[in-house]
Amino acid sequence: MSEAVIIEAAINGVTPKRRNPHVPVTPEEIAADALACFEAGAAIVHNHVDVMAVPGDEAAERYLECWRPVLAERPDALLYPTVNFGATVQESYRHIRPLAQKGGLRIGLADLASVNLGGREPDGVPTGTYVYANTFDDGHHQLALCEELGLGPSLAIFEPGFLR
Repeated sequence: MSEAVIIEAAINGVTPKRRNPHVPVTPEEIAADALACFEAGAAIVHNHVDVMAVPGDEAAERYLECWRPVLAERPDALLYPTVNFGATVQESYRHIRPLAQKGGLRIGLADLASVNLGGREPDGVPTGTYVYANTFDDGHHQLALCEELGLGPSLAIFEPGFLR
């Protein structure tokens, strides 16, 4: 292959141990999996932590607990978190500033679309009422925060038509 490829590894998401016993959940597991991904050639690692909807500083500290061992071994590592699920976009992204200020975050995130999330019935028909929604104003806040902090954003686009 003559063209460069950037590999981003999303190592856990919201998958619980009961669904996949190998999913990294603890800071030690997340750090080990992140390091393994970088060793295997990943350029970027994205992860979630086991605390959501908590104050920004608390969420940032939990991410740093996972990332410090990675950054000690790979100071060039590009790691980024998920949103923190607050009532507003400002609350959901409140952990980004302390992560950037403490040196753990060098890439930002912007979710620029919405998607229906749920499960499925036994016959395969989708079910659920949760919509992960991001308004245009949310996108403006997310990108402005990345610009303010000097972070190149990782863009989440859930439906390609949104790119118009």
